[in-house]
Amino acid sequence: MTHFIRSPDFANLPPSLLALFEQAAVSDGFFSHPGWYSVFSDFALAPNSETRLYLDDLAAPAVAIPLVVRPGKERMMESLANYYSCRHDLLCRTPAPEASVTALVEKIASERPQWDRLMFHALDPLQSYFAPLASALSRCGYSVETYCQFGTWYENTAGMSFRDFLARRPSQLRNIYKRKLAGIERQASLAFKLYHIGAGLEEAISDYEAIYRQSWKQPEPHPLFVANLARFCARLGALRLGILSVDGRPAAAQLWIVWRGEATIFKLAHDQVWDRFSIGTLLTMRMMERVLDDDRPQRVDFGRGDDAYKRLWLPHRTERWGIIAVNWRTPRGFVAALRQRAGAARRFMTRRSQD
Repeated sequence: MTHFIRSPDFANLPPSLLALFEQAAVSDGFFSHPGWYSVFSDFALAPNSETRLYLDDLAAPAVAIPLVVRPGKERMMESLANYYSCRHDLLCRTPAPEASVTALVEKIASERPQWDRLMFHALDPLQSYFAPLASALSRCGYSVETYCQFGTWYENTAGMSFRDFLARRPSQLRNIYKRKLAGIERQASLAFKLYHIGAGLEEAISDYEAIYRQSWKQPEPHPLFVANLARFCARLGALRLGILSVDGRPAAAQLWIVWRGEATIFKLAHDQVWDRFSIGTLLTMRMMERVLDDDRPQRVDFGRGDDAYKRLWLPHRTERWGIIAVNWRTPRGFVAALRQRAGAARRFMTRRSQD
């Protein structure tokens, strides 16, 4: 029987649910781990957000959907995911039981007052849950749009040493690396430290945060999230936090997550003072060397985003998709659905005119 848990404690799930999450963390990766959701729900949500966990059966769940109610006039519920989430899957036994996915959508659609909008983020369109989820939403009276949300650049690195990796990169990248490294070493001394667990971790987190403040990036909207994620990853054995210092001053930092054969370059920043030496490139090379030669992952990826530089490092691309479902049966949903259909028609006509 379908069920939902309001404000679930992801750090203390009941055994049946914990088993489902842990299985998903093995098959789908780190971003299905209950610890990820625990840190995320504690440190990466807007104030007054209400988390919900929908599941098809409390005693022996086969499918679970973590969601969050977004505050505002529009009744909106969306995936428990945001710009920090490199992927976000329904928690499923493999393959996903279509009847269970449908039952959960029907449960959500039957709630009163009705939802104006449902949004699902960072999904794998090739997973067995994707088509049943979109179809069930449509059957339940929602206007449904699926779209490519972002790309992820990656390399299959099984059996690949750092030397192999470097030899296969474009000459443009190799030449930049050699030239910039030689240039900075003529003027300063470099020191690289890689932190996993324990000693020095809090100092490394402080260095990361100081570097981030000196970088080109906007301040973190949730300033406690990255530090607490790093601490959790350290406890799990998944943290690789690299700091590159110039003349003793921290200059660049990267946080990688290495979990069950996959390495994700999650956060990176550098002090703009060292832009002319491509200090971020130098650190990525150091990180790549240590992770490839020590951890031997099957795959390395750049998380989310299609920044142009990423394809120089990692040549393959996969996509994560979103689903927007707006409710024809509510006043706000009806207006949003009309706009959605009008937008789809405009995009169709634009493509036709370009063919």
